Amino acid sequence: MSWVHFLPLFAGFVYALAAMFLKRALANGAGAMRLTFISNWMAFFACTPFFFFLEGQKVDWSHWWAPLICSVCVLLGWVSTLCAIRFGEVSLQSPLMSIKVILVSLFALFMLPGSIPIVWWISGSLIVCAMFLMSKTDGSLMHRKTVLLTFALCLCSATLFGVCDVLIEKESPYFGEMYFLLLMAGATAVESCLLIPFFRGSLFDIPKPAVPWVLWGTALMGGEAALLYMAICFFGQAAVVNILYSSRGLWSVFLVGVIGHWLVKEEYSLGRNILIRRFIGAFLLCVAIGLVMTD
Repeated sequence: MSWVHFLPLFAGFVYALAAMFLKRALANGAGAMRLTFISNWMAFFACTPFFFFLEGQKVDWSHWWAPLICSVCVLLGWVSTLCAIRFGEVSLQSPLMSIKVILVSLFALFMLPGSIPIVWWISGSLIVCAMFLMSKTDGSLMHRKTVLLTFALCLCSATLFGVCDVLIEKESPYFGEMYFLLLMAGATAVESCLLIPFFRGSLFDIPKPAVPWVLWGTALMGGEAALLYMAICFFGQAAVVNILYSSRGLWSVFLVGVIGHWLVKEEYSLGRNILIRRFIGAFLLCVAIGLVMTD
């Protein structure tokens, strides 16, 4: 297994764990906007070790627009993601985000040279099937509304992050990989200050029960973002990286089943039929990942 395979797989696991921590933080009174702000600064701090590798790197400022567009996409994408985690279910939100695989493949088809291998399209189709299996509701109107809202927010987030991922693959070699990541992460952190007026209270006005979940959740979310961007930036292949990264859907279902009674009790108490469908969807995710790994 090469690093291009390991990094997104590990990032997928970290994302699923971070999402559960953030769900608990939101349940304890932490606001989605404050979590977005803190997560983006955590992601920037996670990228700061790249400063030690800037020596000898060249930067082409004629491509300055690319990391800035990516930073805006990341900011809005995280707002959508945190809102989806707040109003939805982790075992649903994470798998639904797998639609980004199809979007990245489509964006790459139009924005990058070369064609998308047929096995990637098959993998993407399996992921979409898994997504629909996992989106079954308990039949109540409230749960249907929750699922629809989660779907809309995830589609918005997946589109924004998909554009970002393809731009990273396309433009970072021209701009300079290290500089691209640092400028993008730094710009996203600074732009997050625009969210401050939307905080419910001050930045530090977080209920004490939520503080440890905020710290762990945002640190993990920032770290996994840095891992994912590093994989795309240095190895390219945004489509295959995202297919492997979609393992977060599998990890989310697994973690809800194992530690859900501790972190997300509402999801753990879902009906057996829903959990079975989500596990079947998770199996399809495994098949999709296996196809890419053997390609």
